[in-house]
Amino acid sequence: MDEQAMITRDLVLRLCANATEFDQGWIEEDAKIVVPFTAPRDTALIERVVAAGRALGVERLLVCRTRAEFAYEPVTEVAADAGSVVHVIRLWGEEPTDLLVAVEDFSAAVLVTATTLTVAAGSWDFLRPLVGPDLESARTAFAEDARKSRAPELLRAAQVYNCLEPGARHARNPRGPGPDLAERLSV
Repeated sequence: MDEQAMITRDLVLRLCANATEFDQGWIEEDAKIVVPFTAPRDTALIERVVAAGRALGVERLLVCRTRAEFAYEPVTEVAADAGSVVHVIRLWGEEPTDLLVAVEDFSAAVLVTATTLTVAAGSWDFLRPLVGPDLESARTAFAEDARKSRAPELLRAAQVYNCLEPGARHARNPRGPGPDLAERLSV
């Protein structure tokens, strides 16, 4: 395995539990704040990610795909500007994929999934350009969106990042009335 592939593997394994979730050990390492949110995959999202990196004073960002089939592709180090990040993403093709954008010292990162789910982890300074100054309101709003949409990936993210209680009533399928007496007797 070449050195660049090893760096990619190390980056993804250190920060991610899977293609769409951060590793709990990495999150707890520096008591990072995690805020999941929904956002369309567009240039505006990338501009917010770059602004978050600049808020930490970084000039370079690390970008790579997180899915297992891309585990041996190199991490791309790019200038902290939206055009550079978008250029790398476009080189991967038209098919949406899960990707990770991290600062060089691994103190903060953003997971952008192939859907609208995005998860950011880091300090308050890093998260503010992404979700606004009130992080707890952003987490609460995400939990409400997950409840209303009942989308499994959003509910899972809300539970994994403690926006919702695990196993709570919202996670269960709604129960309808059971079979009546005639149906039970016929069975």
